[in-house]
Amino acid sequence: ISLVVHYLFEIFTLVTNDFQNISLKMGIYPNPTATLVNLRIDDLNSNSLEYQLFDITGKQILTKKKSQIETQIPLENSQAATYFLNVSDNSKIIKSFKIIKTN
Repeated sequence: ISLVVHYLFEIFTLVTNDFQNISLKMGIYPNPTATLVNLRIDDLNSNSLEYQLFDITGKQILTKKKSQIETQIPLENSQAATYFLNVSDNSKIIKSFKIIKTN
């Protein structure tokens, strides 16, 4: 008896010109964290960037404008859990991060 398994994958790239002025050189550190995370966006060329922090249930915890290359996001008063940080430009999400908050 022989078993043959076939996997079908479709790989594609989405191309858009909506974010020509934004370099997607973004990072968040340290992760996991106990107190805060640093959001860094190199080549910050947009005046309409903002970030939103959500808990695991999708509840929005924080929304702020992003005007500097590096921003500290405090988490010391948040419970240990998984959070999601979305970075958006004109209400369009351009990058999402998963953050692990520890005690």
